[in-house]
Amino acid sequence: MSGPCDEAFRVMADRLGGISCDADPVGTLRDPAGLTGWTLPVVEALMIAGAVLALLHAVRTWRRTGDPAGPALWSAAVAFVLILEPPLYFPRQFGISEYLDVLFVHNVFSVQFLFDRMPLYIVALYPACFYLACALVTRLGVFRRHGRVVGAVCVGFVNHCFYEIFDHLGPQLRWWAWNTGAAVNDPALGSVPLVSTVIFGFLAPALLVFWWRTLFPEPAPEPAGRGPLGAPGVAVRVLLVGVLTTVSLPVFSAPVSYLTLTDTPNRAVMAAVLYTAIAVAAVVAVAAVARSAPADAPATGDRFLDRYALLHGTVYLAVFALLWAAATPDLLAAEGGRTGDGAPVGNPFYALACAAVCVWVLWRAARLAPAARTPETGHPARTSPQTA
Repeated sequence: MSGPCDEAFRVMADRLGGISCDADPVGTLRDPAGLTGWTLPVVEALMIAGAVLALLHAVRTWRRTGDPAGPALWSAAVAFVLILEPPLYFPRQFGISEYLDVLFVHNVFSVQFLFDRMPLYIVALYPACFYLACALVTRLGVFRRHGRVVGAVCVGFVNHCFYEIFDHLGPQLRWWAWNTGAAVNDPALGSVPLVSTVIFGFLAPALLVFWWRTLFPEPAPEPAGRGPLGAPGVAVRVLLVGVLTTVSLPVFSAPVSYLTLTDTPNRAVMAAVLYTAIAVAAVVAVAAVARSAPADAPATGDRFLDRYALLHGTVYLAVFALLWAAATPDLLAAEGGRTGDGAPVGNPFYALACAAVCVWVLWRAARLAPAARTPETGHPARTSPQTA
């Protein structure tokens, strides 16, 4: 069956080595060894494993405490990506092509959905990274000290830092291609549109965590049964978090949308607005993380629950250090923002700065190693599902 393939898609698909329009509308499986490069199955395995690890942590904490907030966060991130991404792949079919062109095209990975447009690893990326960022921020006590607004900003900024390490490498390794003709993709930092940096990297996780914490306040153990607070109520709230995030995202990104859709877009003003958003988020997040204290990280007595965020974050950075090392020779030899084979390069200095923030956050979280027992009772402390 032939999928929707407009001209913008064909141009980007050709840059990725050619992606056929004759793909299965539901899903396709491929041999990982037969992909266009060895880095594709590596990043795919990393994101899927990270999502599985986050889910195991969420479920294990839920079973221990009775609070479904952890699985709800993971599921809401999946619901959000399933609501958000398809219109970005098919703007004409969703009736939004007047306002939004095809922004990017993913390369084909081992597991693909929707006419080969949606890789499984992209679906996994959202719960993997959102949950990791939230686990670190919760471990640092930001929600307890500063409330859900500052906590959500911190989660958004921490997620942004992990995400940009990935976002500035993907185009060079042809994990996806950006549509350089789309108005919203200019201005850019290297090969990465600033809209991606702010909207996808920071604002989306911040809004999702805000709505999640609003609908799943802490602490909130769920009684058994099928009433409003039982399983059906949880499922409805999870879906509502995904919907509210999707609806509020264009509201909060309206200033950028307005600047983009004017007859004569002012790219300098757009860049100033986007960089200011990042800077404000950085100031809020760094100040909150710097004020974290050991008392903010009570122990569960379970090594996996207490060490999950440190393990996940460390593995993530280690794998990307390997991927960046493999890409560095071509990056250093690039001319005019492109490698010798024509791939666009990101901004390694921005990615390195984000990596430094990630290392600092992990270091802060490691310093707050939970005490094994509470001083009052000598027994393990009870924690929320998000303590990691």
